[in-house]
Amino acid sequence: MKNANDSQIVLSLKDLTIGYDNKIIMENINLDVRRGEIISILGQSGCGKSTLLKNIIGLYTPLKGSILIFGRDLICCSEYRRRVMMKKMGITYQSGALLGSLSIAENVALPLEEHTRKTKSEIKRIVMEKLEMVGMDKYADYMPSEISGGMKKRAGLARALALNPELLFFDEPSAGLDPISSAEFDSLIKSIRDRANATVVLVTHELDSIFAISDRVVVLDKTIKTVADIGDPRELRENSASEFVRRLLGRNNLKRQE
Repeated sequence: MKNANDSQIVLSLKDLTIGYDNKIIMENINLDVRRGEIISILGQSGCGKSTLLKNIIGLYTPLKGSILIFGRDLICCSEYRRRVMMKKMGITYQSGALLGSLSIAENVALPLEEHTRKTKSEIKRIVMEKLEMVGMDKYADYMPSEISGGMKKRAGLARALALNPELLFFDEPSAGLDPISSAEFDSLIKSIRDRANATVVLVTHELDSIFAISDRVVVLDKTIKTVADIGDPRELRENSASEFVRRLLGRNNLKRQE
């Protein structure tokens, strides 16, 4: 029988195994992400965090298992259905991944030009709306080379929001930011989640960000090549059955004690 909460699950990983050329990086990953959650993926360097993200968004093909997005298997679906599903997903990268030959507004307009039949005036209106959401509307005519790294991340987020995605993915959103800018970007992620009614999955190694905005954290352990624990980061820091998880989430406390 279908659970009443199933309708709220927007992303489901079932017995997922990821790797390259049959070399397993992580295996037996099971995770249900519910609508409106902010989920962080944490682990040691080289544990496969970004590889897992690339599998979820369809850039890589898993060695085994299923990735269900809005109830449909991303791996087995038709190319048409995959394109439909991808339009419901917004993705941001560490650097913003902007095209240097286009203005900020032109970068944000790209998904709308490629995937919709909206008029130029409609696209311009949407672009300015998304730039306003991330505090970049005054920089619409700037080139990527003329703005800071943090502003590039915001512009990249505006582009990811262009098609009103229901799922937002972030790869190391705080990388390269100073503590104040990082905290501001954390607040922006929460604000976007609320304003856009989106679900957020982010890969990060920043504990401050995890504790500030995450509803749950997925901790990967490369020693056992699977998920060590999943849950509220504060609860796991104190009570996880895994010593590795308790130490990883408590490492800021360890630094303060030294």
